[in-house]
Amino acid sequence: MSNQQTVFKLAETVLFNKKGNTKTKRDTMQANHKILVDAFKNQRTLFMHRDAPCLKLLCDDKEGWRTTLVGSESSGKVNGRNVMTVRVEQLAYYGKQTPTGFKIVDRNLKNLWDAIVNFVKIYGEKICLKGDLEMQQASMLYWLNQKYAAVVARKEAASIRATEAEALAAKERRKQEKQEYRSAMTIQRHLRGWYMRSVQARDMLLQQAEAGEEVDDWEDAW
Repeated sequence: MSNQQTVFKLAETVLFNKKGNTKTKRDTMQANHKILVDAFKNQRTLFMHRDAPCLKLLCDDKEGWRTTLVGSESSGKVNGRNVMTVRVEQLAYYGKQTPTGFKIVDRNLKNLWDAIVNFVKIYGEKICLKGDLEMQQASMLYWLNQKYAAVVARKEAASIRATEAEALAAKERRKQEKQEYRSAMTIQRHLRGWYMRSVQARDMLLQQAEAGEEVDDWEDAW
């Protein structure tokens, strides 16, 4: 049986480049990540080996293993001032210790953890996962977190595209409104010119009538 705390610490060491992130750990975990990606691309082979509930749960999972933000820290100082602040993250955990004992707060993550334990036990040797039991389980956490990161990236990209589309639509609306305003101003100028000319023609006709002059062509006068 593995030590769960050690498994999480090992996965976080590589995921977040923490102290102790050696080349051997990185290489082993990344190699296992590739093995897992390839294995789940061909799920039929795994199901043919054994149709275990843990396999179905991992195949159906779309969200991966999320992280939580635990704070931030300065990456350095210049002239006594922090020059950069970096996020400090850790893998989310499915439970917490309370005065009355351990309490599960995220049943989905608990189910995922149980699936990790059973998957490594049933399929780890079949797909040739590398390292000891704790490394293999940590590699599963690494793989699931990479899946989570990809989901977040897709959502952020979709949000950016939606924002850009909205900004473009707003720009087009402003352009259309500007064109409509210019057209309205042009029509208004024409109407104002026509009105002024008609007023001038009317005044001229009145003056001619008052002077006793005859207008040969009333339409031309207008």
